[in-house]
Amino acid sequence: KALAHKLVAQGHFVSLIARTRSKLDAAVLEINQGHTRCVGVVGDVTSDSSIAAALAAAEKAQKLPADSVVCNAGSAKPQLFLETSESTFSQQMDLNYLGVVRTVQAALPGMLERDSGSLVLISSGLALTGYAGYAAYAPTKWAVRGLAEVLRSELAATRVSVHSCFPPGMATPGFDKENAEKPRVTRSIEVGEPTHDPNHVAAAMVSSLGRGHYACACGDFGLGLLIRAGSGL
Repeated sequence: KALAHKLVAQGHFVSLIARTRSKLDAAVLEINQGHTRCVGVVGDVTSDSSIAAALAAAEKAQKLPADSVVCNAGSAKPQLFLETSESTFSQQMDLNYLGVVRTVQAALPGMLERDSGSLVLISSGLALTGYAGYAAYAPTKWAVRGLAEVLRSELAATRVSVHSCFPPGMATPGFDKENAEKPRVTRSIEVGEPTHDPNHVAAAMVSSLGRGHYACACGDFGLGLLIRAGSGL
């Protein structure tokens, strides 16, 4: 939602896709503030048909093709490895990684046909370093990071750009829920880490993407160092 605010303020047309109509309507009303650049479409990234239909509905509502697609849906269920059920591993992978796969599969053919567009894959700082408590979550974000690397290579000869973002912990309702469930060892590791304002993270993303950066640390200095240290060849 913070990213949508920034983009609409710059004059872009933005379509929000989420599962809950009431939340979408509230977000769209807040973002538009008298104009009609933002629309909300119900869709679920855990369903191939749902996300494909949502993307088509968004393009129809805006009367514009999807120029940039931000794959942002996800959640974290922090637990230690032996305390994590198989179903949790599956659910996290289905939402956080395969949700990105389904969204890109729905958006990419049109971009290639137009030979224009950008794919923004939202990974996590936990795709730069994993630690105790994120047995199910961190691997899904490493997978998103790996997918971005592959897509960047495959699409290098086209005018479709790929961007990989690694946001830090942010002050959001989802992060509040995550903090309430974290194992004690996870909290100990995270002592002293800043919790970032989503508006600041969104501003850093818009700035970085506007300059054409592939990897974006979303305004976090430490994650920026990790990106540079781990970029390899």
